[in-house]
Amino acid sequence: MDQSAWSCVLSHLTRNYCIMLYGLVCAGSVNPDHFDFSHYDNLDDLLDILDMLCIPRCVFIGHSISTIIDILASIRRPRPLR
Repeated sequence: MDQSAWSCVLSHLTRNYCIMLYGLVCAGSVNPDHFDFSHYDNLDDLLDILDMLCIPRCVFIGHSISTIIDILASIRRPRPLR
């Protein structure tokens, strides 16, 4: 599967949220020729993207391995307590 799996619900989510879609390397229809696989030896892409966009916290919705990435990201960088 790839980002197209979200096409049915995306319009509903964009009514109230700013949405960012990203595809994991070799997920669904992503072309593996466009990536240096030595760079993708970990699951830090999500945190790198959030850092680059200066997003300190967010709601993450994923499926399959994306759910595991969400769990690992939240363990690595837990939401600060207020």
